Amino acid sequence: MGDVIPFREKRNFPRVEFQCAIGVLHDGRFETFRAEEIGQDGVSFLADFDSPIGKRVVVSFHIPYVSLIITQAQVKKVEDFSGGLKKYFITFMQLSFTNERHLRKYIAEQFIQYAESEQR
Repeated sequence: MGDVIPFREKRNFPRVEFQCAIGVLHDGRFETFRAEEIGQDGVSFLADFDSPIGKRVVVSFHIPYVSLIITQAQVKKVEDFSGGLKKYFITFMQLSFTNERHLRKYIAEQFIQYAESEQR
């Protein structure tokens, strides 16, 4: 499904490519955007709105074939991107134990698929 993102020194958790829709509730509006990467601690996505670092939002996304996750998150980092878009990096704040397990399993499966494809 997705490629494994190379390790970066500052990361506490591995991330995998996650080209799926993500819903974001911010400033009283709900909008959908395209996610870029996902890890156990958060997700990144491209958006065309302005939000300061530290802002709390509610995100929703679907782990393929497993579960819909809806949780609070906080904007951790914002980078300018092409076409007037910004890349947001958000951290999950209140992920349930069950959803953490689903997310860890999904990420592990992506690493296994990546390793198997590299062996071929």
